[in-house]
Amino acid sequence: MAVVIGEFALSSALTTNLFMNSYQVKYASSYPRWLPHDMEGNEIDMLLTKSDAWQHENEYRIITSPNFPSDSALRLTEEFIKLPPQTLQTVLVGCQGDYESVRSIADQYAPNVPVKRMIKAPNNFRLVIEDTM
Repeated sequence: MAVVIGEFALSSALTTNLFMNSYQVKYASSYPRWLPHDMEGNEIDMLLTKSDAWQHENEYRIITSPNFPSDSALRLTEEFIKLPPQTLQTVLVGCQGDYESVRSIADQYAPNVPVKRMIKAPNNFRLVIEDTM
């Protein structure tokens, strides 16, 4: 799975209620149970559940939609949410992510934001951030 993570300046983002409407990830040892014909009420669990192996991250997620009211900070415009200037501080691409595609999007929409990538550390089981800017 390819992962892209954003690092945000909270003082700026909080003023738009962006993170006040975030959801804490639920960590579990197994996938949430669901049936394709009976998803009502379980959709959020599918989006917010992650392996308990990642519990140390204490992750929050923002859920957006093009159907949110036009004045909502979480409304999608095209495929993006609009952030106030200087809110997005860094973009971090997972080690299996398409770095060049993410870099291209960042160059177009946020040219001053650094884009970094995770790489596998040689000779041990960990990831390190490669500063590519």
